[in-house]
Amino acid sequence: MPAKRLLVIGQERAGTTLLVSYLRSGEEVVVVHAEPISVTRVVATPVDEIKTVLKTAEETHPKAKYVGCRVTPEQLIHHKINLSELTESLDINKIVVVSRSRALDLVVSRKVAEQTGRYYTEEPAQLKETEKVRVTTHDIESFVEKSVKQWETIVEEWPVNIVKHFIQYESLAEEPQATVLELWKNLDCQQLGNVRTAMVRQHPVNSMEKIVNRKELATSAINATIDIPQIFKTAGLMDTEHIVIKNPTTSSTSSSADPFYVLAALSAQVVFFHCFDAILKEQIFHLPSFSYVEALSVIQAACIACVALLDCRLRSSSLSGTFTMKAPFWVYGLLGLLMSGSYILTNKSILHLDYLTQVVFKSSKLLWVMVARIIFLRSAKKPGIYQWIGAVLIVAGLGFMSTGVSKGKRDYWGLGYITAALVCDAGVFIVEEGLAFGRYNAAKQEVILLMQVLAIIPAIIYFYLSSTYPAFVVFLSLNPSFLLLVVGSSACSYFGTSAVLQVIMSHGGSTAALITSFRKLSTILFSYLLFPKPFTLMHFIGTTLIVVGANANLMSRSKEKSKKIKQG
Repeated sequence: MPAKRLLVIGQERAGTTLLVSYLRSGEEVVVVHAEPISVTRVVATPVDEIKTVLKTAEETHPKAKYVGCRVTPEQLIHHKINLSELTESLDINKIVVVSRSRALDLVVSRKVAEQTGRYYTEEPAQLKETEKVRVTTHDIESFVEKSVKQWETIVEEWPVNIVKHFIQYESLAEEPQATVLELWKNLDCQQLGNVRTAMVRQHPVNSMEKIVNRKELATSAINATIDIPQIFKTAGLMDTEHIVIKNPTTSSTSSSADPFYVLAALSAQVVFFHCFDAILKEQIFHLPSFSYVEALSVIQAACIACVALLDCRLRSSSLSGTFTMKAPFWVYGLLGLLMSGSYILTNKSILHLDYLTQVVFKSSKLLWVMVARIIFLRSAKKPGIYQWIGAVLIVAGLGFMSTGVSKGKRDYWGLGYITAALVCDAGVFIVEEGLAFGRYNAAKQEVILLMQVLAIIPAIIYFYLSSTYPAFVVFLSLNPSFLLLVVGSSACSYFGTSAVLQVIMSHGGSTAALITSFRKLSTILFSYLLFPKPFTLMHFIGTTLIVVGANANLMSRSKEKSKKIKQG
C-alpha cells in the first residue's frame, strides 16, 4: 500500500525541525526537509524538486504510513508556489501547521542562529555564556507585519477538504511525549512508546536575557504575537476540518496570566501541601518507640515515585508507560543520589533534634541556594541587596524560633546531619535549575518521577546495611497506622514539590527557596496549634525577623517590576 502524503508548514525557528526530529522516533511518519527550494536558491521547477525529495523518502522508508516534507511560508512565497496547486500535484492528504506565537522569541532565535551559524544541532551546548544579540522595536514590528502577510497569502491559497493539524511550539517543547503521541493518534498511526530527539537547546534561557538592548524595547514589541489560528478563523477556515493538538499535561494557567497571581497560586499550593506533609510527619515521629528513619526514607521515596507515576498517567491518558528522557541518565542519577541523601540525613537528624528544630534549621536553605546559584549558575541573575538582607533576616528569625523550641535537645550530631541535608537540598535545586530545566528543558513530571525512582536505590542500600529491618517489622505490626501516615505524607510532599519545581522553572531557585522558607514558618504555626507549646519572647523575635525579611524580598521584587515597566 503506497504511503499517504503529508505537509508540515511553519516559519523558521517555530519548531518544525524539532517536530520532524521527534517524528523520527517511529517508522510510520517520515518527514524530510525541502532543501532544494531554499530561499537562497533559484529553482526553475520547485514542485518537481519536492516530488523528487518525496520519492526518495518513499524508497528509503518503504514501511512508512505517511511520507511528507517540511516547508516554510517564506519558501512557498519566494518560489511563487501556490499551496492549492502544490497539494494537488503532490497528492497531499493532511497538513500540519506549526506555530510559535510570541514574535520576540522568533526574532531572537533567528538572530542567534544567524550570528552563531547553528540553526539546529545534535551536539551538547558548547557556549559557556549566553549568546547576546541586538533587537530593535522596529525589527519585531516589521517581522510581525511581514509574517502576518505571508500567512494571509498562504490562507488565501489554502486547499479545500484538507485536514489541518495545529501544533504550538510551546506544547511541543514542554511535553513532546504527549504532543507527538496525540499527533500520531490523529494520523491513525499505531506508534507507541518513547518520543525522543538528539537535538539540544544551545541557549536555554529566556529570550529577554539574550537581548543586549532590552531596555530600549517597547512593551508592545515585547508582547507582540502572531496568532496563526486566528488568521485561519478570520478567513473562515476554522469551520472546515481541523484538529488542534494540545498538550494534555500543560498547566491550565495561561501565559498571559499576571505572573504575580501565578506565583501566588503556586505559593499557596506549596504551603498547603507541605504543611499537611509536615503535620503527618510530626504525627509519625510521635508514634511510640519510632526510630526507624532508614525504613521511613525507603518507603517515603517509593511512595512519592508511585504518586508521580499515577499523576503522569492521569494527566496524559496517551502515555504508553514509557517516558521521554530529555536529560541524560546521569543527571537523574545525581538528582536521585542527592534526594536520597536529603531524605536519610533529614530523618536521621530527628534522632538528635526535636522535629520543629529540624524544620526551622532546614529553612536556612534559602541562603544555601542563593550562594550555590552564584557559584555554579554563573548565567543566573544575581540577588540584589534587599534579597540578601531579606534572606539573612529570615534565617536569623528561624534561628530565634529554633532556640525557642529546641528544649535543649540540640547536639552536634544533629546539627551535622541537618547541615549535610541542606547541602543535598541546595544541590537538588542547582541540578534541577541549571541542568534538568535549564540545559535540557526537561518536564517537571519527568524530573520528579525519575529522581524519586533513583532515590530509592541508595535508600534501600542504607536500610539493608543498618540491619534494622527485623525490628522494624515488629514495630509495623504494632503500629499499622504508620503506613497510612507515610502514604498521605508522601502524596502531599509530591504535589508540594511539583509546585516548587514549577516555581524553579518560571522564577528560579532563590524564589522557590524563599517560598519554602514561608512554608516552614507556616509549619511551625500549625504545629503550635495542633501540638500546644509555650510561645516565648524568642518566638516573637523570630516571627518579627521573618516578616521583615519577607518584606525586604518583596520590596526587591517590586523594585525590579517597576524598573522593567519604566524600561518598557
